[in-house]
Amino acid sequence: MNPSRHEKLEALMRFASHGTLPGPVVFLLGFLAGRIDRVHFARDVAGAANSLVLRSQERILWPGMPFSAHLHGVAVADPVMLVMGLASNEDLWVSLEFEGARTAPWYQAVAWPSYQAGAAEVGTAPTLHARAEELRAEVDRALDIYAEVLRMMEKNDPARRDELAFYLNLAKQQVQELSRELNRLEQDAKERAEDRQ
Repeated sequence: MNPSRHEKLEALMRFASHGTLPGPVVFLLGFLAGRIDRVHFARDVAGAANSLVLRSQERILWPGMPFSAHLHGVAVADPVMLVMGLASNEDLWVSLEFEGARTAPWYQAVAWPSYQAGAAEVGTAPTLHARAEELRAEVDRALDIYAEVLRMMEKNDPARRDELAFYLNLAKQQVQELSRELNRLEQDAKERAEDRQ
């Protein structure tokens, strides 16, 4: 399956015609149309580092959200944060939830059954590995900062003690957050490898 730009844009337009759409969904549809070459559809986007699920009005269960998104594996609740955080060269996997999604021929023509099924075909699978390498480099930088701040604290300059303690705590938090994200990515990769066997 290799859907054309036209087919993908048609899928967005047809989804938009499913009743009244909440404001965040309309905003995201415009964003997706503007970067359609980096958009890939799948009925199940679990495992994609960058993913978005859009729901039509009839699929939103109160007090549910009209969309859910992940950016680099981290949940994002604000559509503007997703748009601002997604680099122009990054792919985004999108699932459209609406009445009749399983049978609509226009959606079936563009949507892979799952992210895993489509990623190898469209070449986005390596992005998880690249993101893991980025995270490792960021952890190394944060650890370097942590070590440098510790060295500075050993010099025992009382005037800078509070400032250095702040930076030490900040570096520690950054290492913990990056490590959690790296562990999630590694767990996803492990589960995918097990699924393929």
